[in-house]
Amino acid sequence: MPRSWIKSWRWMAAMGLLTVGVAGGLARGGEPGCVTGVPAAAECDGVTASAWTVDEGETVFDRALVPQEQNAWFSAEYLMWWLQPGETPPLVTSGPASDPMSGVLGQPGTQTLFGGSLDSLRHGGRFTAGTWLNQDHTLGLEASYFFLGGGGQSYTATASNDPNAPLISRPFFNAVTGMEDRELVPGDVTVNSSSSMQGASASLLCFPCWEGGCCDPCSVPTGYTYGMVSGFGWFRLNESIGMVENLPFSLPIPGGGVTTYQGVLSDEFRTTNDFYGPQLGVRGEWFEGKWFVNGTAQVALGVMHQTVNINGSTVYTSPPPPAGPFPGGFLAQPTNIGSYSRNVFGVVPQLNLNAGRQVTQNLRLFVGYSFMYFNSVVRPGDQIDPVLNLSQIPGPTGPGSLVGPARPAFEWRDTGMWVQGINVGAQWAF
Repeated sequence: MPRSWIKSWRWMAAMGLLTVGVAGGLARGGEPGCVTGVPAAAECDGVTASAWTVDEGETVFDRALVPQEQNAWFSAEYLMWWLQPGETPPLVTSGPASDPMSGVLGQPGTQTLFGGSLDSLRHGGRFTAGTWLNQDHTLGLEASYFFLGGGGQSYTATASNDPNAPLISRPFFNAVTGMEDRELVPGDVTVNSSSSMQGASASLLCFPCWEGGCCDPCSVPTGYTYGMVSGFGWFRLNESIGMVENLPFSLPIPGGGVTTYQGVLSDEFRTTNDFYGPQLGVRGEWFEGKWFVNGTAQVALGVMHQTVNINGSTVYTSPPPPAGPFPGGFLAQPTNIGSYSRNVFGVVPQLNLNAGRQVTQNLRLFVGYSFMYFNSVVRPGDQIDPVLNLSQIPGPTGPGSLVGPARPAFEWRDTGMWVQGINVGAQWAF
């Protein structure tokens, strides 16, 4: 077993033992100072006061409205979250036709058409269900799943037939000459990026205590509750960047004349990050009448399994018969094409805050803010090596042969990433 796996699983085992120990200790009884009694029934404006009081341990719903016999809950939320924008090197540039180095990075007339920060807004949903395991509502189970849709960006640049129009280029650093360079695009080039995220968790809830001002049976119920949350979490981040270039060009024919070829160069950089590990945290709620504010803060420690897939191909579609596909595109060539994976230690702190109102005895509505941070993820733009050796690019007769430095090359590059946003939801207790 790889050493990184052994180290990560030791951390997970330690967190699991801590989780079980804390949960078991809290389940045995309330903390000192917790309110244990309720006032006697009395009449307040025709309402029996005991219907508005709080039993010890009722902590997930508004104790002023939710009867003791409601033992389970379900919530659904709309998510509008932002991922920390991914970065890419400049992938498409333009420059004046009069410049012999048009499109080269660093030239005065060069403009970046695609590259830098990527779009980060994602929409999705979160669903949570739970149930109490005892009559006192001090020990419960809860499961949750969320997803963020596969949003992204798409950009296409097309070369103009106007000889005075700016030229379209794909910039790179030439590994042979040691200088900035570019490939002119005689046809068009399209760049697509996408990302999606999902996660799930199963948690044990331990709420041994509530404290509140319920001594006056005629007053509005107010107070707060708190407890521990422990369990196991899984998160997955999928991202990709792909480039497709249509490449018409002409080659001389021995004896005179030219042959026009149509080629398609494709590059794809795809990354996947899977986190697995136990998580431990605290949860609390403050309530006054029908209004409430609650929050959960927890941290997960475990294994982050990182995967990078790099693919590139070239196909010549005319004149017939088609030639290819040959391995290698432009930024993805035989020296960096492949599938790579590794395991690293992952830390995922999480925060969720909500504020809302109990609408009926069963229904509450809320709006909130969520934040997550991943200490180590691989992202597709970071895996692009802009240093190229063009000798590998396939021609109409077959794959190219490497002459000189073996670039582009693959090298692990990871970074931290935050995810945050707004959530709006409803919870139903039954």
